[in-house]
Amino acid sequence: MLKAALTRALAAPLVTAIVALPLVVVTTIVATPEVASAGPPCPAGTHAEQTTWGPTGINWPRPGNNQSSGTSETYVDELTPDVDVTFSISDPNNNNADADNPYQAAYGGMFGWDNVNGVTTQVNGAYGAGYLTLGMNSIRTTDHVTFTFDYESPVLIPNFSIGDIDGVGYGNSPAEEPHESYQDRLTFAAERDGQNVPLTLTPLGGATPVVSGQTAQANYVPGVNGNLNPGDAAGTIEVTVMEPITRFSFRYSNGPDDAAADQAAGVPPAPLPADANSISNSHAVRVNFFTVCVGNVDLGDTVFFDLDGDGVRDPSDPPAPGVTVELRDPSGNVIETAVTDSNGNYLFENLPPYDWTVTVDQSTLPTGSVPTV
Repeated sequence: MLKAALTRALAAPLVTAIVALPLVVVTTIVATPEVASAGPPCPAGTHAEQTTWGPTGINWPRPGNNQSSGTSETYVDELTPDVDVTFSISDPNNNNADADNPYQAAYGGMFGWDNVNGVTTQVNGAYGAGYLTLGMNSIRTTDHVTFTFDYESPVLIPNFSIGDIDGVGYGNSPAEEPHESYQDRLTFAAERDGQNVPLTLTPLGGATPVVSGQTAQANYVPGVNGNLNPGDAAGTIEVTVMEPITRFSFRYSNGPDDAAADQAAGVPPAPLPADANSISNSHAVRVNFFTVCVGNVDLGDTVFFDLDGDGVRDPSDPPAPGVTVELRDPSGNVIETAVTDSNGNYLFENLPPYDWTVTVDQSTLPTGSVPTV
């Protein structure tokens, strides 16, 4: 096993792993990092890239209003020339406020069901230019819409934020219940190769939004209109992830307090279905632009046949092309793989400082080769 601990100083020594019969040597080099971003939020060994919404950032590839539509949709954007991000929406119950949401037609004749007050999920929408507007309907407690960012290389996210997390208590608008009340609820997750990574939720309003574990939701009071302005700190949550991740996601739904109030009021009126128990025609949140910290470190070297077994490459030692090497995190998860070229070289690029380990996929070694240290 070959281990390279990338510290803030980025001065880790070279460590060598040897593969014998015939012998193969794998050596790791920590490349000199670029100049780090000036000050926070990105740490040394990384640089800041902004994720924005609209024509110069993540922009739904749809003519006109850039509106998302359908039960799922994916869009790939270039975070940097070397690192792509894939943004996707998963909407299994078709609750996303978009052109094909079935509730508008099905319940349009019901008092208060009004096309989500004109709010649809799109960039440069109801919240204005530079933001992603997320709107949804809710019929059942299981209804949700999930938004996911998949990164081509591990990154850090220091200041992801969502605003206008608010609610309107059941009974505030009796003539329009149960559909006019709602409670914004968001659950966040960060992953590295499918393994959960710790994240921190900070309510910018102090006590609000209300945080429990990886979930943030609006403060909900029955009968009270708790609607907030989009930029109000009381409705804004900031999410910080300072370990390298390859996936970041959040799930949007109607909160449990509004669901309980709806259920306490009894069976919903027709034409809502009998199992409707978490009803809202009108809730939306604002996804703000945010920073992603992209790594400046390149990690790699050469795999070769060490014919005399001395651990040093001699002029007569040939390269070992076609060997797969694996980049692993401290838990042993394979984050990326690379295949040695005709010269036996491999390279992992755009890595943030971390306790990375490089190993060889033994199944790709020539017959008779075995690893030694």
